[in-house]
Amino acid sequence: MEYDDGILKEYYRRSYFAVDGLWFMKVEEDSSFEKALELDEKVWRVLPKIQARKVKELLGIDGDSVRDLIKALELKWTAEDYGFKVVKRGKDHAEIHLKKCPWYELMKKSGRKHLAEQIGGLICTTEYGAWAKEFDQRIEFKLENMLCRDDKPCRLTFKLGDE
Repeated sequence: MEYDDGILKEYYRRSYFAVDGLWFMKVEEDSSFEKALELDEKVWRVLPKIQARKVKELLGIDGDSVRDLIKALELKWTAEDYGFKVVKRGKDHAEIHLKKCPWYELMKKSGRKHLAEQIGGLICTTEYGAWAKEFDQRIEFKLENMLCRDDKPCRLTFKLGDE
């Protein structure tokens, strides 16, 4: 049987989000919210490294500039169905606005919006910090706004700092 690529991508994308949420809730049931968040942070310290290395390979990225990082993250954001806009893109600095976040949408849908800011503040900072360091240890990441805090687009900034 043959399947449309769009259907396959949607299935895998939804499975990716579902397994993360399900895993979190099962740890929370078995232990506590705090323990689930602690373990989730540990996972999100490692997964972005794996993702970044694979995206570099897939896109043939051999540089380590902020511009290269954003090129790689654009694949992630597109694949995961974020609504994003690259506001500034330079070799050493970038600013991105995330207007739609699939993780936030999932939390709202599952009745867990009240936890979104706490989870997002920790996990997004961890995840994007790990992506940045995979490109260059000197790249600094800041999460300026959070969609899940004040309904303003997440404002992500990446800047090459001094060693």
